[in-house]
Amino acid sequence: GAGSELHSARRDLEAKTAVLTHGPSAVVYAVCDRVVDGYLAVMGSLEEDVDEVETSVFSTQRTNDSARIYTLKREIAEARRAVMPLREPMRRFATGAVPGIDEASAPFLR
Repeated sequence: GAGSELHSARRDLEAKTAVLTHGPSAVVYAVCDRVVDGYLAVMGSLEEDVDEVETSVFSTQRTNDSARIYTLKREIAEARRAVMPLREPMRRFATGAVPGIDEASAPFLR
């Protein structure tokens, strides 16, 4: 798919001069924050889909939900494949294990 839009992250950082004093750590945080917000939106949509399927499955009407369940399972697997590789880099940011990232930024990156 298309890459994340980061122009707004830059604009927000430039508006917060106090945050910019943290240098590269502030930039890393801003980018990570945008990425996480994007994934939260996707997860919210998946959660709504799960709720809809659950309602349909447990309704008194006879419905054929197998295709929808399969599609939802594939979407969840795809989201997991996108998120799981980010765990280790985020752990490294959050523990101060990346050169140039201030250890004082760790709580924000967690």
